[in-house]
Parts: sequence; C-alpha cells; structure tokens
Amino acid sequence: MPQGPPTPSGYVTVQDYIRAQAQEVGIPPELALAVAEQESDFGRNPGPNPASGAAGVFQFVPSTAGQRGMKNPMDPQENIQHGVRYLRELLDRHNLDLEGALKEYGGVKTNTTYVPEVLARIPKFSQSAPPSAPATPQGTTGTQPSPSSPSGPPAPRGFLQGLRGT
Repeated sequence: MPQGPPTPSGYVTVQDYIRAQAQEVGIPPELALAVAEQESDFGRNPGPNPASGAAGVFQFVPSTAGQRGMKNPMDPQENIQHGVRYLRELLDRHNLDLEGALKEYGGVKTNTTYVPEVLARIPKFSQSAPPSAPATPQGTTGTQPSPSSPSGPPAPRGFLQGLRGT
C-alpha cells in the first residue's frame, strides 16, 4: 500500500492538518476531507497525474497552481493550504452552492460521478470528529478520531448554513 505524504509539522496526520486549515478558513472540515480523499486518497496518489498533470493532496493542475502562486504543488502543507482556501473561494463564488463549487473544483464538464462521490464521503468524516473540535497538534493532549466506514446520506440540506464570512 502506498504511503501518504509527509505530515505537516506539528500534526499527527494529514487529515488533522486538513481539519485545522478548514476551520481556519471557515469551511466544514468534513467537506475538505471528502475532497482530499476523492482527489488523492489523502496524498497516497499525489501525482502528477499523467493525463492532467494534477499533483498533490488536493490535485492541482499546473494552470490552477500557477494562478494561485503555488511554488510546489507536491508540498503537502502548501497544497493543503491552497486546496482548502480554494474550496472556500469557490463556495463564496457560487453563493454557498455546494454542487456548483464542487463541479468547478473537479473541473466537471461531463463527469457525472465526481460531485455525488464527494458528497457521499462527507458523512463519513462528519462522524470522525466533531465539527467544532480543533485538530490536535502532536505533543498535546487529546484523542485522535478513528476512521469510520462511509455511511449515511450525502451532505444534509443546510450543511453550509452558518459559514462565517471570509
């Protein structure tokens, strides 16, 4: 089984870092986790993808990485920071329309499975950590959430209600 990317300093797992970044920009951590898992299985398949050139945990294509000013899309910390911020920007651009934001994130033109696959992953992460619980940096006390198997319906109606402004 391929190993994931190095964990950003101070965090036990890549998932912990994604949760912390999502909370920092004010998006549901389970959404960011669902996209990262869909895109690269949390960096276990970081690319670059031979067909698109997409690379890293959040699978940035070279043009998007360049537009965002990324220096190294394969750097997990930089990739995660940009991936989570990009999700927030897309949610804002689409007036919190989750499907519209995910379609744009995934570059969906004809792929009808991308959005439903991401939405189906969200409940799995909703159960793994309380939405308001901060990620536990390495060396502090706290319990680590255990992974759970996918279950439940796609993101509930109103899932994005209450997002704080940027």
